[in-house]
Amino acid sequence: PVLGTSGHDSPAEMTVRTAMMDVWLDKSAVDSPKRRSTAVKSVEDVLSTLGLVRKHEQAMAGSHIYLYTAESTGLSCLITVYSSGFLTVTIEDANPDSPLTNQLCIQYKTNSINIKRVGALGSLVQSQVSAQSLGIPLIKRGAPVPNYYTTSDERILEYDFDKIVFEEKSKYQHVKILHSPTLGNCLLLDDLQNLAEKDINYTHGLMKYPSVSYADKEVLILGGGDGGLLCELLKEKPKYVTMVDISFSVCLF
Repeated sequence: PVLGTSGHDSPAEMTVRTAMMDVWLDKSAVDSPKRRSTAVKSVEDVLSTLGLVRKHEQAMAGSHIYLYTAESTGLSCLITVYSSGFLTVTIEDANPDSPLTNQLCIQYKTNSINIKRVGALGSLVQSQVSAQSLGIPLIKRGAPVPNYYTTSDERILEYDFDKIVFEEKSKYQHVKILHSPTLGNCLLLDDLQNLAEKDINYTHGLMKYPSVSYADKEVLILGGGDGGLLCELLKEKPKYVTMVDISFSVCLF
């Protein structure tokens, strides 16, 4: 189907990479100021290779936080140590020339690639402070088109949307059509993904195509969603098609 345009400019592009590491320590490793300091120092030694320097320390209810910055590169880091022994490391990097990628981090861990910035991050996963740790995939923030959404049960999905084709807040829902190089145009309602142009087989399944003929028939569509069903039905030359949806803007596209 032919889609409209959003009629507004996207924000300026700026990608901020967020690298997150989770480390599980034995509770006894942080049950005293001295032991907690030793655990943090193990991670801090690795952070120093990134040029990160401790700037602030703060005791919180049930945790301690440590702030680090690298003024020359723009990196910042937050370490949080919980009384349960759980330690988190969050590094943010806004440098457009940063080599920080998921693939490079994996290569470092498996092949010991000598890349200072990525290598140091890989070392965090292999730090001496714990026998059990986890590197979480990079989160890329600040893109002009939002690429992170959740499923209905709150699991995170990452897409490759590069353009806002249409966006409108109707009386009933927030309607978005975003373009993806891999999916084509994709419909989102209240930020939940409905259907994309690549889902044509699903649409044909609803129609029982090609076993059912719609030629010269009157057809009623309840909740037409992305309009894909309407578009495909019209190719069958029906007598008349009625599509009912709570948002008129959805019927347009």
